[in-house]
Amino acid sequence: AVVSTQSTGANLAAFFTVTRMKVGIKNVEDLLEQTKLTWGTVSSTNPETLLQGSEKEEYRQLYDKLDNVENATRGFDRVKQGNYAFIYESALLEFTVQQTCDLVIAGEKFSKFGFAFGFPPNSPYLDLFNNVILQYREKNELDKDWEKIKGSQMSCEGDEADSSQSTSKLDMKNLSGLFTVIALGIVTSFMFLIAEYTFACFEDVYGNE
Repeated sequence: AVVSTQSTGANLAAFFTVTRMKVGIKNVEDLLEQTKLTWGTVSSTNPETLLQGSEKEEYRQLYDKLDNVENATRGFDRVKQGNYAFIYESALLEFTVQQTCDLVIAGEKFSKFGFAFGFPPNSPYLDLFNNVILQYREKNELDKDWEKIKGSQMSCEGDEADSSQSTSKLDMKNLSGLFTVIALGIVTSFMFLIAEYTFACFEDVYGNE
């Protein structure tokens, strides 16, 4: 049984990041047609899985030529060193690009994916958790937090001269909304897990009496 918080993670899509010197690359086709840049993502992550399982031929071509890195920090470092495009989730890309004007997000979204919380089959807490999530969605609390995160825009020097190089960015204040939602989900999941474990222990001890 899975409860999906799709509205929370709806914009966590895969983009690729390049240096501002490479802003002429606007899409996947441009990336495939050039020969100067290599590209990659973090191994065993959602972007890699999306490329591998895509029905689009150009995305499978990207996957066949991936030059992956061990973590996101290394990916951004390679982009700054030059001749590398880093493919990763949009939230982290947008936040990192906001920290430095040497990088810019290029390309289109590959796919969207959301967060989910897993429960054991026939869990007595699944309906309760579903109801809490539905209440948040009915009040638009998750959507409001996400809009706050998306709404902040900053401009690096030179963006006004070339609007094609501008990009939406996140500051730490607005990104805290996403962290709060994720933390709330994690804490709630642990609470349900502890309660379910306690209930199971109680059943084992007193259930047969």
